[in-house]
Amino acid sequence: MRLIDRTSNATSTFSGQCGSRGYTNGVQGQFYNPNFVAIDHKDNNQLLIADKKNHAMRTLDVNSRALGTFAKSYSLLYRISYIIQEEKSGDFYVTARHAISRITYAQGAVSLISGAIRTRSYIDGTLPISRYSYPRELVFVAPHTLLVADRYNHKLRLVAMDSDQVTTLNVTNSLYKPQTLILTSNTLYVGYQKTILVRKCEYHSTYSFT
Repeated sequence: MRLIDRTSNATSTFSGQCGSRGYTNGVQGQFYNPNFVAIDHKDNNQLLIADKKNHAMRTLDVNSRALGTFAKSYSLLYRISYIIQEEKSGDFYVTARHAISRITYAQGAVSLISGAIRTRSYIDGTLPISRYSYPRELVFVAPHTLLVADRYNHKLRLVAMDSDQVTTLNVTNSLYKPQTLILTSNTLYVGYQKTILVRKCEYHSTYSFT
């Protein structure tokens, strides 16, 4: 992990070892293909890292630079790629291969929410039967309701956990490998994989985009 000084634009190694992969905790800790980092909303001195090929969510203390492991699961966090935190509970929701898993803040317990880690498909319906194809980023559009960038299905999917339903949103014009999602007020910005294109969609309270 690299640190960029905002004043000088100088870069330096903040954690991990360039050119060396592994799985160790501590100040000299190692990663194996970390690909996402976020700030813990309940502890601003702690970073959360999706350590993709270690199949783990790692923690990094920004003061001591000590690396830790919050949760690790080959079966439920396989190739973890994204982390979002629910503000009220502090629980984490992550995308891992073809599924969405939850990690509780209190115990670090991991459970499958929707999809199937090893099964790539496109199915709407209840959470257990729903299927994705390499989902990437998530955003909360309401309490217990996630919007998912379902990359290789070229769709935006709505995961309503309270009603146990996954649906596909109607979006004017097509999407191609949507990956990045940023929701501000009534505007959704969608970034596409391996392109310089960013799509702007108007968001409506009925969970529709134009």
